[in-house]
Amino acid sequence: MAVDMRQVWAGCLRCLNPAHPGPCPPIVAAGRQVIQGLPDPVLADYELRAEQAMVQALQQVMDTVADRIGQVQTASLDVLLAHLPGKHDQSTHGHGGKNWAETGVDAEANLAAVNESPVKSSTPLGGGLTSSTKLEEHEKGSLVRKDFPDSDAVRAPEKQVDAEVLGSQVAHAMGVDAPAVNKVGDHSVVMEKVPGKTWAEQNPYTSPPASIVESRQGKMLGLFDVVAANGDRNHGNWMTDDHGNLVGIDHSLAFGSWDAGTGSPFAGHLINAQGNNWAESIDISPGDMATIRSRLDSLGPAFADAGRSDWHSDMMERLDALAPRATGTED
Repeated sequence: MAVDMRQVWAGCLRCLNPAHPGPCPPIVAAGRQVIQGLPDPVLADYELRAEQAMVQALQQVMDTVADRIGQVQTASLDVLLAHLPGKHDQSTHGHGGKNWAETGVDAEANLAAVNESPVKSSTPLGGGLTSSTKLEEHEKGSLVRKDFPDSDAVRAPEKQVDAEVLGSQVAHAMGVDAPAVNKVGDHSVVMEKVPGKTWAEQNPYTSPPASIVESRQGKMLGLFDVVAANGDRNHGNWMTDDHGNLVGIDHSLAFGSWDAGTGSPFAGHLINAQGNNWAESIDISPGDMATIRSRLDSLGPAFADAGRSDWHSDMMERLDALAPRATGTED
């Protein structure tokens, strides 16, 4: 599969700006499109080609010679992302498919740099039952700050902070779009600002259509909710960004009761018709499930550092309950 990079650049003037400091969203999007359908062993074989293609493409961007950009052939997304300054730009996130995102280390570093720069303005965004939220414009970019009150009425603030941070890392490891989140205090986090609208803002009284729920992005978000025991996927806690991509937000109540995530509007494909057990067959390939397991298992130290090893153990137990039912084919 080939992607005409001249068309990719055409809609993004920032990519033709040599001073552009962040990652290039069209490159990331093109990379994700390119590798859809390639099994992991094939991806490994193309690492060298991907590296050469990315270096060449970036050099041409810096030279602002869009006309000379050729075609990027089959390439590994992991390698494409590795050559970008950050793995999740604030203006766009993953775009579905097998976007086996990294755990957001670069995005978290970028978010920290933004947070450490001077604040230019702060606008309250309200908040749910458990937090107050505001949009902050800093000299180095925008971010969203969430402060959790010192109350156990819904959930201890320390647990909500850890759930936001670890939930973001789990989402990225699973290839699910979610903003990077950094802990900035026992009761506070900052996260990337995602341009777009929540479903509550778009269609407050309407359930999401099958075109969203049954898409790969929808199914993966549902899998995340079940595995991460996220019982708060209401219409205000997911959104579509400016590119039409599904993004999960607000994971402060994740890692709740064992089956909390089964009520997610995106988890239907994982539940049987009677609603009392897992579905006999899940449309996720065994290979994809194995990749997810490996990536989530590698997050064990992060959970341990936060004192949440029990959350990690429960998460892996839920995933292992679903894995034998994965019967889908490679996309």
